[in-house]
Amino acid sequence: PRCARLPSLGQLANLEELHISDMPNIREVATSFYGGRNPFRKLRELCINKMENLEVLSTNLELRCKEMKYFHVDPRKVELSPVILVGSSHLFTLELEPNMFGFSDASEFLQYVSTDLCCCNFAALPDWLGDLASLEHLEVYSAKLQRLPHSIKDVTSLKTLTLKKCNYKLRECCSRLGEDYDKIKPIKHVYAHELIELNIKHLEGLSSSEANIIELAQKEELQFLSLEWSGPVFNEVALEELQPHENLKRLCIKNYVGGDFPNWLRLLPNLVRLELFDVQSGHLHLDYLQSLEDLYISSFPVINRPNDLNLYDKSSICILSTQPVKNLRRVTLGRVGKLLWKTSTLPCIEQKDDKNVFQREQQGGRHSDSGRESSNQRTLFPGLQYLEIDCCLNVRFEPSIPWSARYIISGIKQFPFLFHWPSFYQVMGLSTSALSSKMEIKYIENISSDSDSLQQLDIEELTVDSCIDPVPLPKCILGWKSLRKLEILNCQNMETLPEWLGDMASLRELKVETYWMKTLPPCIERLTSLHTLTLSQCTKGFKQRCSESGEDWSKIELIENVQVELRP
Repeated sequence: PRCARLPSLGQLANLEELHISDMPNIREVATSFYGGRNPFRKLRELCINKMENLEVLSTNLELRCKEMKYFHVDPRKVELSPVILVGSSHLFTLELEPNMFGFSDASEFLQYVSTDLCCCNFAALPDWLGDLASLEHLEVYSAKLQRLPHSIKDVTSLKTLTLKKCNYKLRECCSRLGEDYDKIKPIKHVYAHELIELNIKHLEGLSSSEANIIELAQKEELQFLSLEWSGPVFNEVALEELQPHENLKRLCIKNYVGGDFPNWLRLLPNLVRLELFDVQSGHLHLDYLQSLEDLYISSFPVINRPNDLNLYDKSSICILSTQPVKNLRRVTLGRVGKLLWKTSTLPCIEQKDDKNVFQREQQGGRHSDSGRESSNQRTLFPGLQYLEIDCCLNVRFEPSIPWSARYIISGIKQFPFLFHWPSFYQVMGLSTSALSSKMEIKYIENISSDSDSLQQLDIEELTVDSCIDPVPLPKCILGWKSLRKLEILNCQNMETLPEWLGDMASLRELKVETYWMKTLPPCIERLTSLHTLTLSQCTKGFKQRCSESGEDWSKIELIENVQVELRP
């Protein structure tokens, strides 16, 4: 990304594909890029994309890419000369942006289009599209386009029309009852499977009548809906009028200030992804979201100042689950002050009682032993692969945390001392899972305090990253009989490893960034199953102690694979 000049590539005789992207410092592609006469002799595919400040693409040379089959440039500010395509007799696909070549009609353009054309970011397609007699495949990628030109009927050879991320109005026009249907009726294949988006902002000013006019429930093709508030005013009736069609796949709610989520949320059986950004309160039933794969919940933006921490007292979210959600794969809980995830195999609790359930749990405190679930219970989330708890102060799973293939638990990077471990009593489906789990623990101080809940887990791979304790390991992991791999990274305050680590008979791989550690802890010698030991970020003195002539060699001489690396 820091590159300010492209190297000379044109004389790479066998180069067939060239993609250039994400270089904001590049303002000009100069003639030196081509490297002399007859550059890019075998180039078949050229794509220049996401070059935000590109202003000049020099084509002073006679660029004859005779093998060119695919050409795409996203120039943003620059108009290109069509001389770049001279001689490209095999051109198969051309991706075109508005004014890319400055064509005002088709006379200059037709010689460069063979069978495929991709039009990106057009507000209107040109009428001369009908003159492309050989065009077979047309792909339109634009949220601005609302109608197709009448001339598209004249493209008699057109076999495939693909609409990607297009305006929902265009989709309506191309439906069987739409105004553009007669234009595309002769086309053999019409595809419109990509995400159809609608973003509604400033909902605090939306009236019920305005919400009703939108008629979201009638928009069958709508796939992604985003609802965003920017003020404290809340109109519950208007929100209920924004009920989308049951075909909706993805829903995003931002800055929601209501006390509960809309009733229609339970009427979205096809919802795959639910994102709740900066939502401070609400009660969410997962039972009704049987297609849900990805759940994201946050109560606040990124915490940068100590005063921002006061926001944590204002958040209170409850998740209720009584029925299996078999498709759920990923859950992220970020920057939440108070969150209760209540699971039960009892009949589903009605939403009107959600608040009372949450209040009773808060008042009643911890669950009694007699009320604990068995770890042999059926899991409600058999497909869960990822569970992240990031910068949360009070997360409780009552009574069980879902089993997941991967856990990530993070404190607040700027304020690691504020961390609190999530609370739970059992691990749902642990005994029935045939797969192993991994865990990452990051940005935590006093890592051993109040971590008893972790004893219920059985993790195979653990990574401790950027924790500031002198001994950055929670003792509760002694109960993990399956732990095979342990990594301790970026813990620059670490002084030693705990003596009890030597009791972990299952550990086979250990990686430690030692930083200022002076001697190798004696517990290493007792890890009789250890197969691989990697010590990195070491001082010279520490590395010397671990050499064959060093004082600590006897502790590691029986380990099969040992690697000791100095700090850079």
